[in-house]
Amino acid sequence: MTTELSETALDRFCAATRLDRSDVEGLGALDDAQYELLAVAYDAARRKRAKDLGEAAENSLSVVPRLVRPAVRKIISSQVGGGKKR
Repeated sequence: MTTELSETALDRFCAATRLDRSDVEGLGALDDAQYELLAVAYDAARRKRAKDLGEAAENSLSVVPRLVRPAVRKIISSQVGGGKKR
């Protein structure tokens, strides 16, 4: 019973994170609650990374002349996958 639930939780975790199952299995046997906690932590880290990259991209515009910032911002946003729009 536990094994079946753990496999389902493992499958959900791998699907959500796009991590290879064999890599995740290297963590050892985890129960559903541990996979949920790991998924929450992974998602929080992913969101923080995206936010930090967006902020870094926006801050890098301080060296770009104001007139061309919108064009540069558009290029950076397409490369980073987000960013603030002004």
